[in-house]
Amino acid sequence: MGESALKSHMAGKKHSEIMTAQVNPKITDLLLTSSIRQGPGRIAPTSKEILTDQAENNTIAPFIASSQCLDAELKWSLKCVESHYSYNSCKDISNLFQDMFPDSKIAEKFS
Repeated sequence: MGESALKSHMAGKKHSEIMTAQVNPKITDLLLTSSIRQGPGRIAPTSKEILTDQAENNTIAPFIASSQCLDAELKWSLKCVESHYSYNSCKDISNLFQDMFPDSKIAEKFS
């Protein structure tokens, strides 16, 4: 169980078929704001959108304002890694937490 096993798995027919059929999000897609992503079929934002977006979002305060939510997200991330959960098994976990704890502000902000 090492590098050769991973290479063997990666070269397998089933893995290749799944990877070609699946649309994987790129890391750059995750970093773009929703206003930039909204246009159908658009690949890159215009320079005006970039300047507007940078002017409006020049602080990181919204991302670190809730330390309780950040703590919860970090603990969940560590649990996922420790228990070897797959990305797909945790994909919609924030919705589950919101349903389970409807009165929780932390669950509401959990991403």
